[in-house]
Amino acid sequence: MAINKHGFAACYIAHDDDIIRVLQAIVAVEGPVPRDRCIARLLPHWQITRKTAPVKNKIESLLLSLPFHQETEGEQIFFWSDHQAFLEYVTFRSHPVGDPWQRKVDEISIQEYSNAIIHLMKQKGSLSKSVLNRKIGSLFGIKRMSPALEGRIEQGIALLMDRGELRPEGDELMYAPPD
Repeated sequence: MAINKHGFAACYIAHDDDIIRVLQAIVAVEGPVPRDRCIARLLPHWQITRKTAPVKNKIESLLLSLPFHQETEGEQIFFWSDHQAFLEYVTFRSHPVGDPWQRKVDEISIQEYSNAIIHLMKQKGSLSKSVLNRKIGSLFGIKRMSPALEGRIEQGIALLMDRGELRPEGDELMYAPPD
């Protein structure tokens, strides 16, 4: 397949069906997956090394046309294979430090942070926020606590408190199993 130095031709030489097939596989395996990570995972399939605006726009238009469930978190859009997958999502993908598949703080959905928090809280019953933050960071292979990580964890805690699955008690958070 001939590809110009900008990677532009490959995107248009590849049939939309081929691009869609790979996007579906990426979302099925990695969902919830952010839009930019989807695009980055797709590019190597056509030996595209530069994400030019035309390439990104083409892939993004196909991605947004598919019947994936989408959740917007700030400026990030996360994709699940479908709405049912979103509703039933109770897992999280942990990474050891240095894992080549390790994700950045903002590439992990709030839903995934919430699921990791519940996982820990079921084991411990209660934890202080500082201990919880360190343990969550560690689960995702993140060594250093940052304001971005603390903010994402705080959003996960707020989601769980709204659902009634966590409650504050003094300086600790308590697991409150659903009835």
